[in-house]
Amino acid sequence: MKAILAAVLALAPATGFAAEWKTLGENEILAVLAGASVEYIAARQEFLSSGDTIWDTGEKQLGHWTVNGGKYCSQWPPSSEITCYTVEQMVEDESRIRFTDPQGKVSNGRITGRK
Repeated sequence: MKAILAAVLALAPATGFAAEWKTLGENEILAVLAGASVEYIAARQEFLSSGDTIWDTGEKQLGHWTVNGGKYCSQWPPSSEITCYTVEQMVEDESRIRFTDPQGKVSNGRITGRK
């Protein structure tokens, strides 16, 4: 019984923990993303300083990225459509980042490297 109680108490702080996220501005987005690699659940994305971006799910797709109006914007050929996302970074763990599209869909990632 003591072991079960100890396990429950050990998990208690984690279950009540609400992460604090900071919305990034243009300069912060550039500083965080340029040269970064971000891993998602089933993909990896590289943000090259040149403005190119590579989406890798086992098959690589080349796109383009920029920052405009305080948002990260991407364009993936052959489409000419540009989609812009709000970018937030977790205050407690700056390697955690999330992107929110115009419809409110959130994509969570982790910065895993820099070039």
